[in-house]
Amino acid sequence: LRTDSTGAKQSKFAFKEDGEYFWIAIIDNGKGNVTNFRTKLSDNNAESFSTENLNIPPSTFLDLQHQLISVKTFDGKEKAMDYYSFMLSKPAVFADLVQGSYKTFVISAENYTIFYKDKNIADYEEFFTENYQ
Repeated sequence: LRTDSTGAKQSKFAFKEDGEYFWIAIIDNGKGNVTNFRTKLSDNNAESFSTENLNIPPSTFLDLQHQLISVKTFDGKEKAMDYYSFMLSKPAVFADLVQGSYKTFVISAENYTIFYKDKNIADYEEFFTENYQ
């Protein structure tokens, strides 16, 4: 995060309500069975979000310490946050991951591009907390 001439924080991320949103999980490498986690995510999506046409692309390595799993695509912030809240109520989906070894967020497509390029989890976590919670 940068500060402007008044000392106010300026984020590299931009908040908006509309457009494409993703739900992402950032998982510490070696902290659970990511394949089982993806399967449970997919099963949950089929059961509870079948009309949303959600897609779980293959997981990618964000950096040497973290994998990134995304669920795409939500139409706007509100639908993405509904999914985020729903997933918080489903601890069984995360049972194959070591507790405390993952974080979940929603992110706009534009912010995802910035996040994926700079890979600064703490910066995005701060932006998410300030704007979405």
